Amino acid sequence: MNRICLIIILVFFTGMVHSQNETKREKKDLAIDSMRSHFKRLYFSAPDDALGFVKNAFPEYSSDDLIKAWKDHFKGTYYFNQRNADSCIFYYKKSLRNLNFEDDPMLFNENHVLLSQVYIVKREFEEALDHLKTAENAIEHHENVANNDLKINLYRAFGNYYNDNFDSKNAIDYYLKSFELLEKDGEKEQTTVNVLVNLGELFYQLKDYEQAYSYFMKGKELASTADFTFGYHVCAIRAADVNLNLDRATDSDKEAVLNAEEFFKGINALPYLVQAKSLRAKMLVESDEFEEAEDIFIEAIELSEMMKDVTSIMNLELRLADLYFELEQYAESKIHYLRAKELAERLKNDALRSQALLQLAKIEAATVNYELAYEYLNEHVKINDSLSELRQEEVVRDLEAKYKSEQQEQEIRMLTTENALAQQEQKNQRNLLWAGGILALLGLIFLYILYRNRQHTAKKVMEVERFKSRLFANISHELRTPLTLIAGYSEKRAKDSKVQQTLREEFEVINRNSQRLVTLVDQILDVSKLEAGQLKMSVSKGELSLLLRSIASSFQHIANEKEIIFDYQVSEMEESWYDKDAIEKITTNVLSNAFKYTPDGGTISMRAERSENLLLLKVENETQLDDSVQIDKWFTRFYQSDVHQSGVGIGLSLVKELVDLNRGTISASRTDHNSVVVKVSIPIDRTSYNEDELVNNIEYPTNKAIVSSEAASLLDIDKAILLVVDDNSDIRNFIASEFKSEFKIIEATNGQEALDSAVEVIPDIIILDISMPILSGIEVSKQLKSDERTSHIPIVMLTAKDDDSDKLEGLKTGADDYITKPFKIENLKVRVANLLKIREQLRERYSNEVILKPKDITLDKVDEKFLEKIQQIMDNNLTSPEFNVQEFCDLAGMSRMQLHRKLKALTGNSTSEFIRTQRLNMAASLLLNSDATISEVGYAVGFNDPSYFTKRFKDQFGISPSEYGAGSKK
Repeated sequence: MNRICLIIILVFFTGMVHSQNETKREKKDLAIDSMRSHFKRLYFSAPDDALGFVKNAFPEYSSDDLIKAWKDHFKGTYYFNQRNADSCIFYYKKSLRNLNFEDDPMLFNENHVLLSQVYIVKREFEEALDHLKTAENAIEHHENVANNDLKINLYRAFGNYYNDNFDSKNAIDYYLKSFELLEKDGEKEQTTVNVLVNLGELFYQLKDYEQAYSYFMKGKELASTADFTFGYHVCAIRAADVNLNLDRATDSDKEAVLNAEEFFKGINALPYLVQAKSLRAKMLVESDEFEEAEDIFIEAIELSEMMKDVTSIMNLELRLADLYFELEQYAESKIHYLRAKELAERLKNDALRSQALLQLAKIEAATVNYELAYEYLNEHVKINDSLSELRQEEVVRDLEAKYKSEQQEQEIRMLTTENALAQQEQKNQRNLLWAGGILALLGLIFLYILYRNRQHTAKKVMEVERFKSRLFANISHELRTPLTLIAGYSEKRAKDSKVQQTLREEFEVINRNSQRLVTLVDQILDVSKLEAGQLKMSVSKGELSLLLRSIASSFQHIANEKEIIFDYQVSEMEESWYDKDAIEKITTNVLSNAFKYTPDGGTISMRAERSENLLLLKVENETQLDDSVQIDKWFTRFYQSDVHQSGVGIGLSLVKELVDLNRGTISASRTDHNSVVVKVSIPIDRTSYNEDELVNNIEYPTNKAIVSSEAASLLDIDKAILLVVDDNSDIRNFIASEFKSEFKIIEATNGQEALDSAVEVIPDIIILDISMPILSGIEVSKQLKSDERTSHIPIVMLTAKDDDSDKLEGLKTGADDYITKPFKIENLKVRVANLLKIREQLRERYSNEVILKPKDITLDKVDEKFLEKIQQIMDNNLTSPEFNVQEFCDLAGMSRMQLHRKLKALTGNSTSEFIRTQRLNMAASLLLNSDATISEVGYAVGFNDPSYFTKRFKDQFGISPSEYGAGSKK
């Protein structure tokens, strides 16, 4: 009996506990439904209010994992609407952190689906597909839990994925699966509207405008019935876009676009606001309101750039280019077509790239640049022929027929029309191709005539060829002075705004060619010295691997400009003895020749390694040289096979002479796969050279920097600090190895890192590359020179470009010097030493001054203002005994180390020394101009201890205060 009672009691309490748990779960479900409903209502109309509601809703569930997961999901959705991809991904993944499918199937599914959409926007398709597969596997393994809502969302997400991958077949398959489930349920109007929009967009991309219009109008009607304002405006502008493409847009369409634009702007729905603006601009173009259309296109591009929506930017750039083309503003039009083409290549959108290429061909033809027009047209035709749009459309029609059999006849008619239009388009393209071919033929005829004329001239040139070297060797010394005058005056006239534009352009040509002549004269001088036996070897021990990597990396800029694949590999070569100047000239000339003869888009490889006591250098490059070119004559000065090929000048001849001087060998040969290989071998061991050919490494003067105690753990206080900034590790390592004996080296790989390091450490000098990621060298120099903490630091700019534009821009920012890659390290060392010497002279000048004179001890306005501020701080606080280093730093707005290194660089004094020096200078002035006692003067300038004051005064001025005062009164 007792057992029965006990069992009844246990069953009763178990039921009560279960009932209480069920009640708690029901309350939590109601809370979640309430949050979803409220967030959904505010999401589009007042997104910030929606986010605020989520953060503060249901505080009683603050420790509940499921409620927290839903809140993180809503936060992710808020950032999804704001196009903040990183925040969006963070919150969706946070929501999934401790969530399983069984906990909440809907939340699990939506998190993965929306994550896939974010990764699609970021063009990270593998990540997107992974999340879709995760959601799909969860549904398949939980069929008893999964419902149609989960499948509808998943199928629609798969459709979006395949649509963005230009896979129309799979996209429409999934969209129609989703639509079929929606029709069975008979509810979920908003989701149905979204699927109808997806289907309409797909047919719009296939240029089946009537079918797209049908889906957009169905969505618009359904959204109106369901009071779904957001969906209504989306469908309205898409339907208006179709009408515009079919030349049947009405005033009601324009009004619909304006209403939609106002609505999307009000709820800050930026992607849809861009759509509305783009469509309104297109309508303005149709009505010849070009200026307003241009402004709106630019606004839309700026919004898209703010969202980092590359696809939107690409389409808008194309539309803006079309506008400029219509206005015959071909230069502006070309800029935007090229941008659209570049983005299309990134997104692998061949259809849009083909469209941009066709328009570029038209522009070049309109500007009488037929050769480039033919190239663009040829590339356009190749892409068009490779596209399988017609085949895709047939598959799309077949798939749709399985679900919409009643529309079969209409689809057949549309397919026939599309085929006819496509055939007509192909016919037009072939006609354009024929026209381009005729133009190319005319060009070949012109080149043949030119070839005959040059052949006639070449016979005369050969008669004087044997006199060239001797003539040039004799007069090259006399050429430098007139060349300097020509370059100087032509540059001056080219920049004179009073000179006519055509004349300025001619002066620029004169200046550019005079610079080329200077280079040629240098090479001629080297060759003449070699032939006369006057060029002496200077062999020393060094880091040969770093030198070769540095030279090779300096050609990367040229490779990028010509889209050449440049691969270089340099093995480590320890204990190397070599003539640095000779190695630089040999390697630079061989690589220059390779880049000269390699076509755009070709490949160049460089291999350097040590074999026993030899440096083996091998440079191989693709070439378009024909069989008439005799490779073995490349080392003959000014050799030229025929008038179709440019001559090799004297560069390779100089290389041959230098290799022979260094007891090496050089050869050139062809390969079976249309490449040219140049091989160089040079001894690099000490025993291969005579004692009179060996030299000691040159040391250059440097200054010594003292670092405050805060940075003593980081920096070597016995050396000046050099900040080396270059994104190429080989260049950084090479420079660091050459300067490490004189400097403490700090390296930075990008502009932002350089800026942070400079402000934190305050180096003594900076070597800065112009072309840098994140922030360019120009921007880094500009910011450093405008910051009073770093404005005093000398900057040497490195540039890979040989023109003056980057150099001038760098110097305008305040950079102190520049050097062009490839450079001689001795040249760089001398420039660094000279800049530091100038700073040292300024410091010595200050040390002799009794009164701080900013204009006399600074090189720029920023430093002048800084010292004026320091002088004002001194004037206001110097007499106070409590005034110390920390208070000085606080008033100057700098850390102890920053102020220390700033003052050290400008004045040669540390912060405490600077304060003491200023106090003693003031004391000296008082002793000269007042009758106060020595103790009174000491107290007046902030010294509490008269004996300490007397000691410091004597240290600075060499005599005691009493002697100083007595001497002045005599």
